[in-house]
Amino acid sequence: MSAQNANIYVDEFGNTALNIDKPGTFSHFVYCSIIINSNDKQKAEDLRKKVAKDHNLGSDIKSKNIGEKLFDRRIRILSQLVENLDFTIDVLVVDKSKLAEAQGLKHKRIFYKYFQNFFVKKYNDKYESFSIWADKVGEDFQFELQAHIRNNSISPSLFHQDRFFFYI
Repeated sequence: MSAQNANIYVDEFGNTALNIDKPGTFSHFVYCSIIINSNDKQKAEDLRKKVAKDHNLGSDIKSKNIGEKLFDRRIRILSQLVENLDFTIDVLVVDKSKLAEAQGLKHKRIFYKYFQNFFVKKYNDKYESFSIWADKVGEDFQFELQAHIRNNSISPSLFHQDRFFFYI
């Protein structure tokens, strides 16, 4: 278990629909996190601002603002990040074609709870202390999911009380 205090930023890609034959439905659902040491938080924030400025991305770095056809630009941005910051990338890829028998997962709320819980829970074994910031999901569901994750995934203890989960 790492003694470092980790800052973990989580985002997802895809949708929860299990009928992947339906137009607009992705075959996979992806959770990705970027993990940095809390001592590097200010450095990461400064680097994010510099990358956004260097590549004319506005205040937010959004993939859609980079452009799908600009693969070289994406590589330059990633290179700038790798050269200037120590971080870890953690990914969970769900092949939704394998979930046809999992009837409970056809419900959006259950899908999110199950996979976000699965993705986040492992950090209890990896880091003594951490703060997780997840990208917002639907506002009506956000508080329910946040309570579920805090109650079922984040395990503070007498020795590891600094474990938090937030939406940004």
